[in-house]
Amino acid sequence: MGYRTALQRRILHRPILLTVVILGGLVVQYWLGPRTVLGSVGTRRVDATEHPDLHATVTRLSSQIDIAKPKSR
Repeated sequence: MGYRTALQRRILHRPILLTVVILGGLVVQYWLGPRTVLGSVGTRRVDATEHPDLHATVTRLSSQIDIAKPKSR
């Protein structure tokens, strides 16, 4: 029951290294996650001149539920 591999022993004896690796992974996921998801489904940004009906709908819905309109980056 108490058997651990050498890699497990090394990682468990270095909690700072484990913490840095986990936090680094979370930072990378935070930066790349939204771009990866949006790219995987084929989205693209459109402006109000291309699709005025879409922008009007988003503006109307955001005002109805009292939240700020999403900003395009």
